[in-house]
Amino acid sequence: MKYFTTLFFLLILGGSAAADVVLYTTCQKPLRYESAAGSGELNPYKGNAPVRSAIKTAKGDKTAFKITTADGTILFSGTGAYSQTYFISDTPDGPKCSEVSWNLFNGQTLGETFRLYNATAKPLSFAVEDANGKGAQQTLNPGQSVDLAGATPLRNDLFTLHFEGGQELKSTVRRGRLTVLYTNERDPDKVQGYELGHIHSPSGI
Repeated sequence: MKYFTTLFFLLILGGSAAADVVLYTTCQKPLRYESAAGSGELNPYKGNAPVRSAIKTAKGDKTAFKITTADGTILFSGTGAYSQTYFISDTPDGPKCSEVSWNLFNGQTLGETFRLYNATAKPLSFAVEDANGKGAQQTLNPGQSVDLAGATPLRNDLFTLHFEGGQELKSTVRRGRLTVLYTNERDPDKVQGYELGHIHSPSGI
């Protein structure tokens, strides 16, 4: 009985989490949000992996919200659906907030397309390797995202990125999903990958 009670509450919590508008950041500046559900500060970035915050949203509803810096500069003002994910990063032109993925998996077709988002402060040049081999070199600017279509992935649903300088990223680039490319303070020259949800909207949204 205790097991089923625990499972019941976990399912409730999981459903509640999926209904949030989700915000991730690698921005060095303090950030705030305002919405109908309230206002407050986003969880601060610590210099390591992207940091998660959420704005509570009823399932099936859309919520208007605003993201600002401490001095009142508006980074985003608009409406987000439940399970929608946004990313905030530093760029040479200042902080940028972009809609990047969906936090909920519910009937999406994965296909062979994947999305990359550059959350570093510099352009990233890389080639994608799939079952047909390594493709042409391409560049992704800070704060920019790109959808790429590959042939059948190397194994399961994974692709490999080959960066200038010889670094490879193998474990986080998946078909149908978003991978955020970032660096941290401990190893600023190494590009890390962080998987943040699905690039296609869930059914019913």
